[in-house]
Amino acid sequence: MTPADSSEPDLFSQPMGDENANGYVTWQQQRTGVVNRLGQLSGLPLNHWVELTLRDGVRLKGKLRLREEKLFVEETDARGLELVIDGFEFRSTEVETCLRLD
Repeated sequence: MTPADSSEPDLFSQPMGDENANGYVTWQQQRTGVVNRLGQLSGLPLNHWVELTLRDGVRLKGKLRLREEKLFVEETDARGLELVIDGFEFRSTEVETCLRLD
């Protein structure tokens, strides 16, 4: 451990006033950007409140999210997204209609 009066920064110290130095915040912003881009590519409002109807007639209402909260999300295939609303899992290809509520 570094003594309190030491001039060396410890593992948890952060430079003051430099927001770009915070890697965690930068990662969160980048991840949010990729999720938003996936939503645009798929035509679905990810991380928003929706009313959604599946092709088999099931109607869902709630917050539309990716099924897995991965550390790193890739934009590779927006057509086959695995989604969830309140614990009900389905694929983006099963969606018939989706109305954003917020």
